[in-house]
Amino acid sequence: MTRFIALMLSVAMLAGPAYALSCLRPDVATAYTRAAEAEDGYLVVRGTLSHDRLADEGTMRSPDQADGPPETFEATIEGRFLRGDAFAGEIAAPVTVVLECVSVWCAAPPPAGAEVLAFVRQTETTLFLETGPCGGTIFVDPGEDQIDRVLACHSGGDCAPD
Repeated sequence: MTRFIALMLSVAMLAGPAYALSCLRPDVATAYTRAAEAEDGYLVVRGTLSHDRLADEGTMRSPDQADGPPETFEATIEGRFLRGDAFAGEIAAPVTVVLECVSVWCAAPPPAGAEVLAFVRQTETTLFLETGPCGGTIFVDPGEDQIDRVLACHSGGDCAPD
């Protein structure tokens, strides 16, 4: 009887829809290459992001909201942007954070106040920090190896993904 119940539970779990999202590990070289090849301009910023959102807000949607628009909120980015061969340009500006979704999985807001390496899309009037559930445009507490990798990419050095 116990085996029968275990078998029925196993079949019931397999019968339902499978919801999973597989992501590749975000890589700064890939992010740099995407930004460099994009039609829009990008700033690569090393600094802090200030906002009042909780880091675990909005990471899942209900299935009936899966096709809805991305969530946005306003933040401030402060630090230095990549200029020349170093993070030499100063920035302290408002930025619109866009939390994109794939089906029911949505990006989590980046932690407020943490050091970030961010790839910020720049239009004539607005800065956008767009991130999806798999990440790839915001790197929290970047290591020196990640900073060095972006600098190498920017100077024409090795920019192959890890």
